Amino acid sequence: MKLFPTVDIPGQELHFSLKDRILVLGSCFADGMGTKMKEAGFRVCVNPFGTLYNPHSVAAALDRLLSGRPFT
Repeated sequence: MKLFPTVDIPGQELHFSLKDRILVLGSCFADGMGTKMKEAGFRVCVNPFGTLYNPHSVAAALDRLLSGRPFT
């Protein structure tokens, strides 16, 4: 008798290394994961706009970063 279902999770095509630059945006989970990645030696920018809690705020932050407008 099987008490637990078997779930096959396919491998991911996305791979990154310590030499890659990584941007982490989002909530306190993103803060925590970004901090752990920094401690592990990754080049990480964690929440440059502060902690963001909803998809609209994340989209607005990405739009601002991709716009090319200089910060004053």
